[in-house]
Amino acid sequence: MSDALEHIHPAFRDKAMAGDEERIALIRSDRWIGHPTANTTLLKLEEMLTGPIRARMDSLLITGESGMGKTMIIEKFLRQHPQREDQISGTLKTPIVSIQMAPTPGEKRLYVQILDALNVDTLGRMDKDHAATLCLRLMKAMGVRMLVIDEVHNLLCGTVQQGSEARNTIKFLSNGLRIPVVCAGTPEAARAIRQDVQLANRMHEITLPRWRDDTTLQRLLNSIVLSLPLRRPSPINDPKTRKLILGMSEGITVRLFRLLEAAAVQAIRTQQECIDFDLLDTGLDTLPLVSMASRDGLADPYAELYG
Repeated sequence: MSDALEHIHPAFRDKAMAGDEERIALIRSDRWIGHPTANTTLLKLEEMLTGPIRARMDSLLITGESGMGKTMIIEKFLRQHPQREDQISGTLKTPIVSIQMAPTPGEKRLYVQILDALNVDTLGRMDKDHAATLCLRLMKAMGVRMLVIDEVHNLLCGTVQQGSEARNTIKFLSNGLRIPVVCAGTPEAARAIRQDVQLANRMHEITLPRWRDDTTLQRLLNSIVLSLPLRRPSPINDPKTRKLILGMSEGITVRLFRLLEAAAVQAIRTQQECIDFDLLDTGLDTLPLVSMASRDGLADPYAELYG
C-alpha cells in the first residue's frame, strides 16, 4: 500500500482509509468525471445561455449512442444553473427548463410537459391554446433563458403529424421567447431534426463518439482511477489492460464506468486494492449490463491480448 496514496486525487485520499462499505458506497455514487468532448459541450451550453438575445437564437443538438453520457452532461449543466429566488421581487427564477420528449410527441404534450417542469398542475383539462398561452407567460415571468429537450429522437416515434407539430412548437417557443433550445438524443435525433429545414438551420451539432484506444481514453481512465479510494495503484494504462477495458465496454461510456466501478468494488472485497488485467479478465464477480456483448458461443474477442 502506498503510504502517501499519491495515486489518488487529493480530494479522495482521506476516503481511502475509510472502512470497506464506506468506500464501496463512494465508488457506487454518482460523480462527475470530465473529458474533452463533455467539457466542450458544457462551454457551448454556457455560451448559449449567457449570449446576447437575437431574432433567431442558435440552438444545439447533442447526439450519441445510448450510454455515451448525453444526459449526464445535461444534468451537470442544470446543477450549475439551479432555480433561485430573486431577492428584489421575491419570485422564483428558473434559467433552464428541462424535459424529455414523450414517446408520442405533439404540440399539447410538449406544453404540458413544460408546465409540469414548472410545477404547474394542468389537471389534464387545459386545451392546446390555453396551455400555449400559459406556457409562454410563465416562462417569461420565471426568466427562462434555455429550453432543454432530451430523448428528442422520440420525434420519430409518433405519427408524421405529431412529429411536425412538436417541431413547430419547438420553433415557436424559441422564436416567441428568444431563447436557445438544446436537444439531445441518439444519432436518429439528427434525422428527426432535419425533417424541418428551418429548425435544422439554426441547430449546431455536437456528437459524442465511442471511445477509441488513444490518449483521450488514457486520460479518462486516469481520471476515473484517481477518484477511486483504492489503497494500491492500478496499472490501468498498461496497453493490454486498456485494450481489454475497451473491448469489454465496446467504447460506451456508461459501460466503461460501470466496469471499473465493479472492478473497484471487487478489488476492495478481495483485499487486492487495485484494478489489473487479471481482475478484469477473470476475477469479476458481477452481473454485466444487458447491453454488453456476451462471450458465450462466440470467438474470444480478446484473443489477441494473450499472444
